[in-house]
Amino acid sequence: TTDKDQGLNALLTRLEWSKGLTLTVGVHGAEGGEVDGKGPLTVLQVATVHEFGLGNNPERSFIRSWYDEKLTEHTEALRKIGAAVVKGQFTAQVGLERAGNLFVAEVQAKIASNIAPPLKKETSDRKGSTVALVDTGQMKSSIRFKITTSKDL
Repeated sequence: TTDKDQGLNALLTRLEWSKGLTLTVGVHGAEGGEVDGKGPLTVLQVATVHEFGLGNNPERSFIRSWYDEKLTEHTEALRKIGAAVVKGQFTAQVGLERAGNLFVAEVQAKIASNIAPPLKKETSDRKGSTVALVDTGQMKSSIRFKITTSKDL
């Protein structure tokens, strides 16, 4: 008998390498720690207030609502990425980078979509715009993806 490797070892290597990879999307690290251009809060604090609401600021979810709206679509996209990794078309890292770039663009579009409820008149007068969540654009441009491994935790 002849033992012929028909790609199993390469497949196992790809799968082992991808084990423990995690993709997150949102305001991370350095961008989140920057002071917001309009006041004493950091970008992460401003994003959190908008995402969950606080006091006079109503909830305008741009992460959780995006996730819920796109769950079925993203599940299929990630399934296709997984199949491509198994076939050796690209690495898990490349697949997650592609997904991350797509997800960042979608969250930024969600932020720009003028999430309800409408701004109060005094807020839109002060800003000179009726678009909620976008003032200087700093929070929107701070949305990033991050890929970590279990070793990073």
